[in-house]
Amino acid sequence: MGNTDEHDRPPVQAAAAPAAGSDASDRARIRGEQLRAAGAHGPLQWMAAGISAALTIGILAFLAWDGLTPDRPPDFEIRPGPIRRIGEAYQLPLYVRNRGDLGVAGVRIRAALLRDDSVVSHVDLTLDWLPGGSQRRVTAVFTRDPRRYRIGAAVRGYIEP
Repeated sequence: MGNTDEHDRPPVQAAAAPAAGSDASDRARIRGEQLRAAGAHGPLQWMAAGISAALTIGILAFLAWDGLTPDRPPDFEIRPGPIRRIGEAYQLPLYVRNRGDLGVAGVRIRAALLRDDSVVSHVDLTLDWLPGGSQRRVTAVFTRDPRRYRIGAAVRGYIEP
């Protein structure tokens, strides 16, 4: 009974041969997981973080500068535009600019037709709101032709909000 039949032995299973490069790919995958777990970042993440930091610093610097720089008070400039005749009336557009930083409400404007030092006719106008650094157009309507006179226009008052 010392002889055993080949059929009585359990079959020998051949070990699977490792696929070429599988150890290297496993090591790379494990290394990638370790780097991610350790907080390592790729170049795009560093670039995004740098841009975000630069924008944040820029915004904070602007806010600090804006807070420390005094606002310029309202400062008005009025320029007349081209005159238009509509029926029996003459329309004189006036461009009102606020060169200051602060906005103002209820801006009262007087436009006048002058001969020598006397006022021949005048119109009072009101702008509801004139933001700082902006320009608005108002139109004065006269019954006399403004081209025959010297035009005067001035801000007469405003409300500081």
